[in-house]
Amino acid sequence: MDCTLRNATIHKRGAARTVDLAIHEGKIKEIGNRLGPCGQDLDLKGALLLPAFTDSHLHLHGIAGGLITVDLRDSASLEEALTEVARFAAGVLAGEWVTGGRWDRNRWPDSSLPDRHSLDSVLPDHAVQLWSRDGHTLWLNTLALKRLGITAQTPDPPGGQILHEEDGSPSGILLEKAADAYAPKFSALVSPECLAEAIHKAAQALNRVGIVACNHFAGEEDYYAVAGLAQRLHLPLRLAVWLDQATLPRLIEQNLHSGEGDEQVKFGGLKIFADGALGSRTAWMLDPYTSSSQRGICAVEREVLAADISRAAQAGIATAVHAIGDAAVRLALDCFAPTASENALLRSRIEHAQLVDSSDLPRFRACGLMASVQPIHAPHDRAMALQHWGEDRTNRAYPYHSLDQLGTPLAFGSDAPVEDPNPLPGLFAAVFRRLFTDLPELAIGLQESLSLERALSAFTSGGAWGMHAEGVRGRLAPGLLADLVALDHDIFQDPLALLPQTRVLATFLGGEPVYLAYNNFKR
Repeated sequence: MDCTLRNATIHKRGAARTVDLAIHEGKIKEIGNRLGPCGQDLDLKGALLLPAFTDSHLHLHGIAGGLITVDLRDSASLEEALTEVARFAAGVLAGEWVTGGRWDRNRWPDSSLPDRHSLDSVLPDHAVQLWSRDGHTLWLNTLALKRLGITAQTPDPPGGQILHEEDGSPSGILLEKAADAYAPKFSALVSPECLAEAIHKAAQALNRVGIVACNHFAGEEDYYAVAGLAQRLHLPLRLAVWLDQATLPRLIEQNLHSGEGDEQVKFGGLKIFADGALGSRTAWMLDPYTSSSQRGICAVEREVLAADISRAAQAGIATAVHAIGDAAVRLALDCFAPTASENALLRSRIEHAQLVDSSDLPRFRACGLMASVQPIHAPHDRAMALQHWGEDRTNRAYPYHSLDQLGTPLAFGSDAPVEDPNPLPGLFAAVFRRLFTDLPELAIGLQESLSLERALSAFTSGGAWGMHAEGVRGRLAPGLLADLVALDHDIFQDPLALLPQTRVLATFLGGEPVYLAYNNFKR
């Protein structure tokens, strides 16, 4: 609809201005003072107006699944997790599956891995599968192992591990590719209708925190199926869809190119895992963890990674490599180097880049890569990083300022449902390197702090660039799409004090209000 947003606060060149903004046919028509009528009016009463946020890395199906499965993210111990699983299962018929997860053993007093016996103690008659918070570890009970055919003789797949008890029987814990191998079996446990409803609710939840665009990292779903679902649901989101490494032959056969599509759904590219995660101790390290003699798991062979990046680039397909440990980041950079001239055009990227050796930092720009990172991980994982990486590595981890200073394009996200998708805690983490509730002394690696302006750009224009939409949205300028968010505080005035108390008042997608905390439109 056409409308004029009255009395909005915007910042330009470091100064605040109160302006009107006119929207016509989904685009910003004009920004100025005392604009004439353009459809309906909405008085923002001084609210801060920004480009709407882009989350550059989340899992929409995972967020939706969290709405209809057991959620253990608030469980502070194994006992609390088991109690919550049993409570949830009270409404599930015996013999049926109980699914979900987001458990985090790093929050538990005893941080050792759980096993099948603990689940058996509360749910012996249900098959149970529970993903860890980082999505890299799968916890199963005995009935689930039996149904999946996992025995003492089941071999570990490349890039994965099935943990065993002393007698050789499976413990109930599967790591990395061993867990991923069984993921397709679980997707059939939820009806398409139930999942579709949950996806729409997930999209609305993103709108409520100011997000109207995201990079959706899917499994082996078909791009056209995801695009069709988004259109059928009239999803209030703009999506770039990234698919699993195994889909590369099909993507080439379908002649898909990164950036193709429309302004609602585009094809992003290919996602490849180079390692695991810090929480599961499977991030691949140059030096061993301080808490063990292990270096994590390399999830892909060098030759395979290099060949797939090259094949994808030749076909016009971007590659996003998940790399958390410094060894995985170096491997990704090595394999991206031969396609340096194509990477920026395609919007190829390294996801997460939580620990990067200092000698590898300049190679991001040299390889034409963007860093798609999640600033909330830095303070959220602080205690875990100190325990497993030590103080020196932890203090130079999450190197956003260094990458930015070296000219690496940054795009921020949340990795939801691993983290809460709300961008405001992410902004606070990028600027102050701590959580809202942390004391100042808990800040991690303050030398890697960004200014609020640079952090906002990574959530707006940087995210748009990563989705091949830099000339279409991501800034406040006439002619660009009216994807906007209004905040109830001017966070530029005092971000330390105001970010923790700021809320979204309104979110617009192409000029349409997809979330309003109040309705103050006037004709």
